[in-house]
Amino acid sequence: MCRFRERAGPQEPYRVVRSEALHVRGLSEAWRRVVFAAEGLSATVHGGRDPVGKRLRLTLANGHGIASVIDATLATDAERQAEGDATLEEKGTPDAKQEARAHLWVKLIGSEVGRTPGDAGPDLSLYQHPQIHRAVELIEDRLELGEKVLVFGRYSRPMHALQNLLNARARLRSLCEKRGEPWPEETVEPGVLDWLAAQQLELSRDVVDAAFQAHGERYRAYELRRAWLRGNLLSLLERDLQESARPPEGARRRGLGVLGGLRRDVEQAGEHGMAGLVRAVWELAAPEVRGELLAERDSERARAGLAEAFLALVASAASVSDPEGDDGHDDTVVEEIGKAVRTLVAEEFGPRRGGLARLLDGSTSHGTRRVLQAAFNRGHSFPRVLIAQSIVGREGLNLHEACRVVLLLHPEWNPGVVEQQIGRVDRIGSRWEQLLERCLADDRPADELPRIEVLMPVFEGTYDEHQWRVLLSRWDDLRAQLHGVVVPPSEPGDDQDARALAESLNSRAPDFSPLRG
Repeated sequence: MCRFRERAGPQEPYRVVRSEALHVRGLSEAWRRVVFAAEGLSATVHGGRDPVGKRLRLTLANGHGIASVIDATLATDAERQAEGDATLEEKGTPDAKQEARAHLWVKLIGSEVGRTPGDAGPDLSLYQHPQIHRAVELIEDRLELGEKVLVFGRYSRPMHALQNLLNARARLRSLCEKRGEPWPEETVEPGVLDWLAAQQLELSRDVVDAAFQAHGERYRAYELRRAWLRGNLLSLLERDLQESARPPEGARRRGLGVLGGLRRDVEQAGEHGMAGLVRAVWELAAPEVRGELLAERDSERARAGLAEAFLALVASAASVSDPEGDDGHDDTVVEEIGKAVRTLVAEEFGPRRGGLARLLDGSTSHGTRRVLQAAFNRGHSFPRVLIAQSIVGREGLNLHEACRVVLLLHPEWNPGVVEQQIGRVDRIGSRWEQLLERCLADDRPADELPRIEVLMPVFEGTYDEHQWRVLLSRWDDLRAQLHGVVVPPSEPGDDQDARALAESLNSRAPDFSPLRG
């Protein structure tokens, strides 16, 4: 940070915090009707006792309440049908009339967001939600630039929708463009979500059908090489760990001990039990290592890459079973680590899932979290997008080695929570720090220096926009109290006199930093 400020200036932030506004005028006709119906519902039930309407008003922008509204609409329709279609208006009371008007607005919202390809049901409504779609665009823009993206959210259903949609779009692009490795999943035919993704990517049915058919041929050749690896992986790993002095001695001994246990398992169960381990090591290995293996070049470099990936897997398992970091001498500890590796492989690398984006929530086991952390910190490994539930992912995980972009899917009230979230990528040895060192070595100007990016898609005119403004205001107060930033950098704007005055005021504020001379 000090070197950044020396080049860019003391008031220039090394973080860029930016909201990405969603405007109602830019929405589709169906979603504009949803927004206007939500406004009508808000006016109808204002001050009333309608939990569905209240939830919708507060969560329309992030999609959390949409599915609940559809469920409530279907349930109310069923109740009315059971009553013989006697409408609430006929009951005559003012409360009944208000409830009937509210139901009309809710039913309109449910009918609009429930229109999904192939009548697949209301669950797909979230995949068409404007904020989810905007988040996908922001993430894919960064992926095109070679970045990884860390996403934080609070509501489970929108987070699941974002993960599934990112994976579906990535799979379609991989199948249609046929670049690099084939998509590591044997898909026979496209599903409903694939067709929705194809519609968003403007891919025709003929193109999608042809891509899925061609993928079968590529995947079979890919699996032949993976089958060879299933029969030879243990021998390749043992050879490298025995001959190489590269890994630390404790890690090498521990790896060999775990390999011994795995070999005994294979002797008892056969090579079909190797599929999960091969998948785990393959995904953690660097792309150039996988490329050499696919080209049938079993080089020393390929063996070393496989050994490095295997040791990363063992280290992830060891953090669960051996938190104190035993050096590998204790056979009992090594045996426990071997069991943890087998459990981790079975849970995390069993049924194949698209791996571009992965979800980290309360149901994720501790071992899986460590594997995801190791994979996310490797520059070219899946996952390239990690979607973390705020309360789970904001503490205790270092996710900085290959990522400098944070996207806030759902706004927070507490700036301290957001600081914890950004802190996952703002650490010593981070990708931002590595890029900065390269730019400084190349003598790049200040405006070309890298920044840590913090993005937030904000639905204009909704409760989320109000919450975002409150968060920014509290953030400014926090910086003033902790860092002496009396006038935020955004306050003066482009006015040079105002900027000079702000810098003068900030320079006179108390500064207790030990770095100040």
